[in-house]
Amino acid sequence: MTQLVRAAILTIVTAAMLCLSERSGYSQVQGVCVACKYCTTTTGCPRSGCPGSCCSGGASRNTQPAGPTPEELKRAREKKDLKEAADDAVDKGVDFYKKGDWTAAISRFKEALDYDPDNDDAQHNLQQAVTKSRKAGEEFRQAQENSQKEMARIAAEQNVAEKRAQENSQIAAIVRSIKNIQVPPPILAEEAAITFGQIAPGDHSSKNIILGAEVGVAVADVFGKIGTSPLIGTKLIFAAGKTFIAAENGADVYLVKQNDTYEKALRYLKDDATRQDFTAIVRTIKEHRPISENASIEMVRAAQAILDPKLGNSGKRIAWDAMLSPEARNAALTQACIELGGEIIGQASEKIVARLMAQRMPAFTEATEYLSKARVALQRVEDPAAHASLKEAIKQANETIAKTYHTVHPGSAGMEHVTSIFTKHKEEEFREKK
Repeated sequence: MTQLVRAAILTIVTAAMLCLSERSGYSQVQGVCVACKYCTTTTGCPRSGCPGSCCSGGASRNTQPAGPTPEELKRAREKKDLKEAADDAVDKGVDFYKKGDWTAAISRFKEALDYDPDNDDAQHNLQQAVTKSRKAGEEFRQAQENSQKEMARIAAEQNVAEKRAQENSQIAAIVRSIKNIQVPPPILAEEAAITFGQIAPGDHSSKNIILGAEVGVAVADVFGKIGTSPLIGTKLIFAAGKTFIAAENGADVYLVKQNDTYEKALRYLKDDATRQDFTAIVRTIKEHRPISENASIEMVRAAQAILDPKLGNSGKRIAWDAMLSPEARNAALTQACIELGGEIIGQASEKIVARLMAQRMPAFTEATEYLSKARVALQRVEDPAAHASLKEAIKQANETIAKTYHTVHPGSAGMEHVTSIFTKHKEEEFREKK
């Protein structure tokens, strides 16, 4: 008995001492008493021998801040990971922003805010990227709208051009026909060579008449040969009347020996009061039509004389359009002199002239006719495209006319001075405009 009592007392004393030794090392966290780690304010100490009096209230306690729980530590680590992920997304968004890829930048900044809704950089950058994206979208829409307007304008112009082209089928036919004309090769030197004497420097009237700037009569010497037959001492009389200035497609040309007939005809042609009647009589005789009873006998005789090959004379109406280039004028006069010269020379040149006319007259006549049509159309057309087409057609017609009676040796044959005076005339006009 004594032994049992003694053991019980020892147990109580040991527990009390143990409790007292641990008292200063514990604080009340979640109900644990400072007395010992097993005491609680609600259940007391489960240890045998613990007085538990410290948990019953009023006892002095030494309290210290509690450390984080495992859950708190886990949440802290997760928060740190999310912040790092947000910063990484912001950095990537900034890279896209600098490249001007607003859509990708906005996506990254939104991703950053998903990780960290309070990230100031992500919020600010997102706002800037959205503003840039809206501005770029507006600029794109404006550019798209402008592009659509431009396409609509071009389509409208094309429709107008097509409509006008359909309305101007005559113009298209003129252009097409001129392009399809077959141009013969140059005239060989052994076939024909025509040279015109230079117009005197002071003969401004003849120069302007040949240029088509004035009405009247121009005179030039003609040299050369057709085959082996020479043209010697022959005068070219070129008469352009009021009808020519009024855009009639033609003028009168005569090859005449210098004699009394030449002088008489020249007087009629140079006189404004008689030129028109005289040229009308010449054409009537040339075309074998009846002569008017009211016609002057002297004019009829003079007209018959300058058309009489036996006297070394001949004459005809030639194509002489206001739109003729200098080269085309040269070809027209060369053609006239070959034809008229053949009449004067007679049988010796008949075959050569016939061959040259057969080879060249179809292309020459067709080109001059289409040139006249193009000029008439040019006066009434308003469409700029059609106007440009007609100008090009006129240019091609002139080139075709020039080639039909172009000689192999243009330096020694042909009316080169027509080109030279025309060029000089244009230079003078240019200087006056400046």
